[in-house]
Amino acid sequence: MPTAEQFRVYAANYKILAADPTNSARRTTVLTNISRSWTALASQYENLAVIVKDEG
Repeated sequence: MPTAEQFRVYAANYKILAADPTNSARRTTVLTNISRSWTALASQYENLAVIVKDEG
């Protein structure tokens, strides 16, 4: 199972891809949104870990 840290690495990689000046605006938008999605997933994964710890 991936970790929240791995999700953040994925997010960082997509952020780097989005920063390529040769990208179209459309591609940059999609890559940026994917990066944000990975970041959000990392946060949700951490939230779930807390819940599992608290509730068993």
